[in-house]
Amino acid sequence: MNQLTVADLKERCKRITGVPLATMNLKVSGANIKDDTATLPSVGIYRGSVVYVFGEKTNMEQTKLTVSGNPEEVGYMTRVSKIMEKVNSSKNKIEEFDMMVICILQNVDSGEQKRKEAETLGIYLYEILMQALIALDGVNCPFEFQTARANRKKGVKECQELMDRIEKSREALKAYYN
Repeated sequence: MNQLTVADLKERCKRITGVPLATMNLKVSGANIKDDTATLPSVGIYRGSVVYVFGEKTNMEQTKLTVSGNPEEVGYMTRVSKIMEKVNSSKNKIEEFDMMVICILQNVDSGEQKRKEAETLGIYLYEILMQALIALDGVNCPFEFQTARANRKKGVKECQELMDRIEKSREALKAYYN
């Protein structure tokens, strides 16, 4: 048991539970275990320890939607879609930000308070998108998982486009006040 790694334990959990590795999280004594290369004792797992397995099983319908037909690919697709849910939920705020900038540039509402509000919102939205981009960067899909790779690529492109849009509005706002 001293030589077993977290990755070994995850493989065993996968065989028992059917939860793909891509969505599996292990928790011991309230701590999430993230280092798959660590030995079990080094992360506090000993004989008799209680290890909680979190994750979502894939169903046959989801697996059929993939090119590979591998349930593990569905796990990667799930991770990408959860990240993109955060991006999609911020789109209304991005529209709101664009409208604030337009109102300021057209002198409809160009007070100091509105300027600060717009700048703060722009920074906040940019940060959300940056976090999503970093999270997408952390999804390392194997080459054979073409559907998951395509979804990830689409997500990265969408984040970058939204970031560019926000950056252009922020630059226009900065130019207006300088």
